[in-house]
Amino acid sequence: MATNFPQIIRKFDVIHLHSWRNFQDLIVHHYAEKFSVPYILQAHGSLPIIGSQQKIKQIYDRSYGSLLLRDATKVVAFNKEEADQYTHLSVPKEKIAIIPNGIDLSNYVNLPEPNLFKKKYGIPAKTKIILYLGRLNKTKGIDFLITSYSNMVKTHKETDMLLVIAGPDDGYFDYLKSLTQKLEIANRVIFTGLLTEQEKICAFVDSSVVVYLSYFEPFGLVTFEAAASSKPIIVSSNTPMAMVINKGKFGLSVKYDDKIELAEKIASLINDESLQQEMGKMGRSFVFKNYDWTNILPKLEKVYSDVLATHSD
Repeated sequence: MATNFPQIIRKFDVIHLHSWRNFQDLIVHHYAEKFSVPYILQAHGSLPIIGSQQKIKQIYDRSYGSLLLRDATKVVAFNKEEADQYTHLSVPKEKIAIIPNGIDLSNYVNLPEPNLFKKKYGIPAKTKIILYLGRLNKTKGIDFLITSYSNMVKTHKETDMLLVIAGPDDGYFDYLKSLTQKLEIANRVIFTGLLTEQEKICAFVDSSVVVYLSYFEPFGLVTFEAAASSKPIIVSSNTPMAMVINKGKFGLSVKYDDKIELAEKIASLINDESLQQEMGKMGRSFVFKNYDWTNILPKLEKVYSDVLATHSD
């Protein structure tokens, strides 16, 4: 950290923190308070105490975390659910601004022609692709998807259906690969590894349905990218993303680890092209209307203006 960091902080009119459990936040808090520089805190879905080191997180939240929330001039929530989480942590409602995260949609304005992804991987044009795209991590529900897909293959005897798992290994590939072999569906699953941005969009375009089943996903970028590509989504029903897709009517949700329900909902989509098209159209419209940065930036600028006006009073 630069030795002149305190003097840098002193020159700011307003600071925007994008986390609250990092030691850098504590340092910024210290100097922001010392020099009376207002700051905005945006937790980006990190408020719930989940995952590893929960005891440490509880101790931190009750001490340093509560100070960061207390002294913030404003906090930003990406939806009502996160706003309620701030309120539960004693943040006054008047300090909470609800502003969704945005995504860069410039690459989704003109989508690539169909079948480019299928041609690259030797997939017949008529094959229906069930796509997972993201890190190969235990928290992403990929084993749940593979097991459910295996049941579909054995029950429905579908021959024109393929599961594509695209994304970089995060320590889980070997297990997933062995699971497909154990379930005797290794020849019905393709692991692509990391895709380029253009390859990713081509994968979306060629899929029939995108399945993204993280147990907890406050803001699923993949969900919005798939919707921007006019594809229906299936997510876990216990996540904030389920509320978003239900509101936009561009996908379905399932109870996490309910393999029968997941298989039924995948089948209901891949066997109904008109429903795919309807949800795809709804999703693309919803995302471009609500999550394009050009629509969100003015809301952030308004928060900055309000903070500066309050601080100057």
